[in-house]
Amino acid sequence: VRPALEQRFYRLTGREQDEWEELAPLDPALVSATDACFVDRSLVVVGSRIEKDADGKVTVRRGVAAELAAGRWSVSELPSPVGAAVWSMTALRCGRPRDRIYALAVTPAPNQPIGQRNLTGAPALYRFDGSKWQSLPLPASDATAIGDTPRVTAFALDRGGAPWLSYAGDRERSASLHRYDGGAWTAVPLPRVPEVAFYSLTGLAFD
Repeated sequence: VRPALEQRFYRLTGREQDEWEELAPLDPALVSATDACFVDRSLVVVGSRIEKDADGKVTVRRGVAAELAAGRWSVSELPSPVGAAVWSMTALRCGRPRDRIYALAVTPAPNQPIGQRNLTGAPALYRFDGSKWQSLPLPASDATAIGDTPRVTAFALDRGGAPWLSYAGDRERSASLHRYDGGAWTAVPLPRVPEVAFYSLTGLAFD
């Protein structure tokens, strides 16, 4: 895995498709962006800070966030997930209030090299409270009970800014759906699909 050689951000300024404004540059050596959203007149991105040694081996891989406000970027490194020295950001969701910004991260699986493009270990969840990022617990998963690592396949915020996420199903269990509200996760029943024993949820949308 490597940071982009360059990355650029644009804003559509008019009704014509060619009326684009290039925004302030963000050095990919500081943040190699993976997802972005817009809240309170600011562009927020999450990604990774990746460093390599002289032989090209990845030595540092950390989750980071950046915010573009008033034409300037500010960068902050996210706190480490519990027990993880390496992690990458995979998804970002912004609610209408500034204190409802959530981001997902993933850590390496046991013995997985940190230089692989897609890490496959345990996920982690963060929330931005308007001034700093903090870790949040994820809902319990049946996967951990049988020794597997849960995999998040869908992640969204409802109109109230509450996060919802779904863990993948497999040949032994169906997907599970969870909603976070009031500091706790609540399981939400999923529909039964005729003639299907197990399935995964791949998307969530709210009006």
